[in-house]
Amino acid sequence: MILRLIVAFFVAIPGYTWAENITVRGGEHEGFTRIVFDVPENTKWTMDHNEEENAYKLKLDANFDKFDLEKTFEKISKERVLAVIPTADLKGVDIELACSCTAKAFLLRNRMLVVDVSQREVAGISAAEDAGESVSHTEFPPVVSSEMTKLWLGEVPRIGPALTNSANSSFPRLSPLPQTSAQVSEIDLSDEHSQKGSVRHQVFGDLATAATIGLLDPSTSLAKPPVREEAEVDHYFEGGGWRTAIESDIVERSNPSGDRVSIGGQNCTPNDQLNISSWEQSNASFSLSLSTRRRAMFDEFDGVNNKAQVNYLKTLIFFGFGAEARSVADIDESAVNPMYVALSYLIDGETDPTKFFEKKIGCETYASMWAVLDGGNLKKSSDLDADSVLQAFEALPKHLRLNLGPILAKNLTEVGKIQVAKSVLRRLKRANGGDNNGILYGSASIDLIEGEEDDASKVFQALSEVNGPETAESIARNIEISRLNGEPVSERLVSLSAAYSRELRNTEMGPELWQAHLQSLILNNNFSEAFIVLADVNGVDSNLLNVSVNETFDAVFKKSDDTTFLKSVFNELPQYEETVSENTLLFAAERLLKLGLSNETLGVLAKIKTSDETRTGRILKARALLSQNKPREAEILLIGLEGTDVTTLRAISRSRMGDHEYSRELYEEMGESDDEIEQAWLASNWDRLETEGPENPFSLVAQLITNDDTLEQAETLTLSDIAKLNTESSSFRESISQALNSTRVSGDDGQ
Repeated sequence: MILRLIVAFFVAIPGYTWAENITVRGGEHEGFTRIVFDVPENTKWTMDHNEEENAYKLKLDANFDKFDLEKTFEKISKERVLAVIPTADLKGVDIELACSCTAKAFLLRNRMLVVDVSQREVAGISAAEDAGESVSHTEFPPVVSSEMTKLWLGEVPRIGPALTNSANSSFPRLSPLPQTSAQVSEIDLSDEHSQKGSVRHQVFGDLATAATIGLLDPSTSLAKPPVREEAEVDHYFEGGGWRTAIESDIVERSNPSGDRVSIGGQNCTPNDQLNISSWEQSNASFSLSLSTRRRAMFDEFDGVNNKAQVNYLKTLIFFGFGAEARSVADIDESAVNPMYVALSYLIDGETDPTKFFEKKIGCETYASMWAVLDGGNLKKSSDLDADSVLQAFEALPKHLRLNLGPILAKNLTEVGKIQVAKSVLRRLKRANGGDNNGILYGSASIDLIEGEEDDASKVFQALSEVNGPETAESIARNIEISRLNGEPVSERLVSLSAAYSRELRNTEMGPELWQAHLQSLILNNNFSEAFIVLADVNGVDSNLLNVSVNETFDAVFKKSDDTTFLKSVFNELPQYEETVSENTLLFAAERLLKLGLSNETLGVLAKIKTSDETRTGRILKARALLSQNKPREAEILLIGLEGTDVTTLRAISRSRMGDHEYSRELYEEMGESDDEIEQAWLASNWDRLETEGPENPFSLVAQLITNDDTLEQAETLTLSDIAKLNTESSSFRESISQALNSTRVSGDDGQ
């Protein structure tokens, strides 16, 4: 109809992006302070330690406007965290510490970056953290344009404005195509490998296909489409959203089969095809309906009546019998719309292997709700039409609402669509006439994401003791809360997680429960049992195994006693050394060196391919070599490094090699007066020692050595001279004794 108008304007995509604020919250826990950053999904980040300023610099690689620090210190004191200050480029923050603390960061559920600040356990290791995958996703409410001829790109590209959604919904803002000749002239469409060129070809192809099969009619002019007189409002949507008649003309043009036309080539299944409530009467008898439909499916010669087959299948779906519906569909697959097969999986709470609804999340029909139930393509950044999801949910028969509501709310909650999930739970509670376990679980999951851990824990604890669909997940959530707070798990919860992990091992929840049970053992410092569970990896994918291996060894290396630590290094580590992260291995090497096991330290460092390239690895190796009295090799490793710790090790190396004067100069540069005086003594630098004053034993010795003879005429001694010599001799011996004690070898290995 307006093909030429569309083609004239569709030439490129202007780079227009929106950003959001990152809220920073704080919480006080026993033994540590937690700072939580609500970041876009899968944000990439780095955190570096500035020892001199006693601070950590956290940098984010994400699209955001600024940090919202209003709630940061609402619930925490400044005992550990002194301040959280945005950096000059506004892409990170400096976390200033008020104690000799260390900070550890990790990404939780791809939406929260958690920084835990606690008392330093073992000094000497720089805080090097792993950064996650970089994906910048920002969600903002759309702005409905009054210009009906604009094209918009997203998960469901379209012409004109989208339906105005609920005020509580949040969506990524789409980018309009340029419409002025000046904008068009600035775009280079000759680059066929660019994103613009790729989208250009895709949309032109889609438009050509639509015109070929009769869905669009070419226009002979670029005249504006006629505007109806009643172009005001003819539809009202919950949440204050309005849709005009002219928008209906542009946005909702339908093809003969009832499917909507989409620039991206995606058909959004219309509502009349998904109106399950119309497939049977609300008061229909279950047994009567099924028997009637079943009998009608076969004729007198046992032939299959395909129309009756579809009706029987729809009745089974209406009553929630998905597996039975698939069996009916198998009788004659050619007569069955694939949509019914997809629905048969989803009403059973399973993932649809046909992926019929997977790409329909952005549809403005009931199809969007089924896409959310499937969850395969649902993300925080998904262009979700919240009104369509809620309308589809309300249109379901009551028994399907009660069965599918908890799943729908859970899928929405897990990707951060909190307001939509809350709306689903409110409707579910109204349909049920009050709370049930599914509603309680959904509400507790939202509480957990919003930081109300105590309230969520009470609900999960109660549901853990009830045998139902929510029991296993409640056990896992309870253990997750304990892990976030660094608290031990009750023995009851450990036993429950073990039992459900075994029982559901071969189900979809099996790996999650395996991980939860392993974490419960780690939290309770039951490391021997943890290694037994870690060895039983049936059904656990490699990514989850890698995460669990590092979590286990990190806890063992930091929390276990020396005996358990050494057993884990010598007995367990060789089986997982290819999986354990470099940071965890560096911590093990540090602890081995503290225990005086330099050979074993070097052995662990040898397992790290980059140990000779990273600053921490080189320093640890240099310290181990010093403890083995190999100062030359140690100093070679330190070449090119800077910092107080490096200068200290270099001074020790020079002293071990006998270059005491150079060592003294290094200590003097650092302001370490005691070490400098000791090196001056070993270097026989008497002039330097004399300046220390009479109270310093080294100074007294230096003066005795450099002074001339006390007696002017040694050949004629008087009793007074002898008494003076005796006093000076005693003082000299005492000074020598004090100097020797001060320089006594103490096994200094540079630690």
